[in-house]
Amino acid sequence: MIKKELSFAVAKVLIAAAWVDGVVQPEEDRFLRDFITRMPGIDDDAWEQLTPLLERPIYEAERIRMLRDMRLLIADQKDRRFAIQAINQLFISDGEIAPEEEAAVQQMVSIINGDETAVYQEMLKMIQRLAS
Repeated sequence: MIKKELSFAVAKVLIAAAWVDGVVQPEEDRFLRDFITRMPGIDDDAWEQLTPLLERPIYEAERIRMLRDMRLLIADQKDRRFAIQAINQLFISDGEIAPEEEAAVQQMVSIINGDETAVYQEMLKMIQRLAS
């Protein structure tokens, strides 16, 4: 059984992932509203806490933080599979996978699988972009 805390963290990551290309496409918005409200433990109160995340861009640093927080809640392979499948479903929901979305999927799966090197590399890239 997927715990409520993990479902909530996965929902936050899904919303953050939808912002990867700078805009939540209508198909992604529909997917998020449908999928997240059917996730275990996501009740009306949880959804109310999540909806503000759909209204403003979520940038890479915040997305990585959300991923790391979510990863701490993953207890076993079933939890890991749940998170990865949810992310994959989001990215195919609009019928296209943009290059930045493909890169984000790879990054997110690496982080979910516990690859600290991926986290470090992404943070380094962000710092380099900010410095230039």
